[in-house]
Amino acid sequence: MTEADQQLRRLRAKEAIRGDFEHSLEQRVDRYLEVQHQGIVPNHHFASASSECLNLYRDGYFLSTVMVSQSVAEGIFRFVLERNSTSADRERPEMVKLLVERAIISESCGDAFVPDLAKLPERRTPHEPEGGAGALQRAGAAQHP
Repeated sequence: MTEADQQLRRLRAKEAIRGDFEHSLEQRVDRYLEVQHQGIVPNHHFASASSECLNLYRDGYFLSTVMVSQSVAEGIFRFVLERNSTSADRERPEMVKLLVERAIISESCGDAFVPDLAKLPERRTPHEPEGGAGALQRAGAAQHP
């Protein structure tokens, strides 16, 4: 491949990438502006990972956003436990309750780490009949005595 061919190939690649960027720019700006940005202290614990969460969301990588956000939340939880000399030898709800009682975290923060599952709607797969997995097992047993 000649140098002219390489330059042409490079120019076409730039144009394609620029076109993709321009095409999604408005959506990226909208997503960036819809996030309530918390103050991220530069060069501090979890700063780069937290910024990465924002950038992933802005750029439309939603599954990656969820995975990285979950990792950051787990890291923050462990960090809070360590900084407050609390071991992670208990179940999560017990640890959260202790942190709330000691006024280390707020109740709303605790709720974010241990959501009230009773408030969540019942989850079923599209192929699961009413009544959940137990009903599915009973239906199978009834068909195969």
